[in-house]
Amino acid sequence: MSTKDGQSFDKGSSEVVISAEEQRLRRSYLRKADWHLLPPAFAMYFYAVVDRNNIGNARVAGMDVELGLHGNQFNWVASAFFFTYIFFEIPSNIML
Repeated sequence: MSTKDGQSFDKGSSEVVISAEEQRLRRSYLRKADWHLLPPAFAMYFYAVVDRNNIGNARVAGMDVELGLHGNQFNWVASAFFFTYIFFEIPSNIML
């Protein structure tokens, strides 16, 4: 149902009416929140991907030999990125 002033939403037995001014303020607030939250979130995800990709390049360049890693020790070092990613993924999605 819609009204002349704005939108109405039926929530059970009561009806909530949002005026045009409230809609404008809500859109303005969400836009401002998006501009403050999305760039840092994008940067964090971007750097996480770069780190995960660069660890493979470091092995090709000989990092495992320089550090004296034997057997599957390098694999455990590389998996540390994924453990932290999985650990922090759930709280970050809850915050969004």
